[in-house]
Amino acid sequence: MVMATQQSVYYCEQCRKTTLHLEKKTDHLLHLLLSVVTAGVWIPVWVLIGMGTSDPRCTVCGRKAKYRTFRGYRRA
Repeated sequence: MVMATQQSVYYCEQCRKTTLHLEKKTDHLLHLLLSVVTAGVWIPVWVLIGMGTSDPRCTVCGRKAKYRTFRGYRRA
């Protein structure tokens, strides 16, 4: 199953600048629909796929982001 990829801007401590980060997201609406259609049989699959979502990673160095920048300020 294909997971959506979200792009966000975070501060990367290794690059020491704000960079683009990518993270995989689960399409919960699709999985809810599949769970209803299959009378709940899809729920364990949904949980396993949801566990596979990733933390945001820097597109420059590949390191995980620790906090997100918002209008020039760092937020934890």
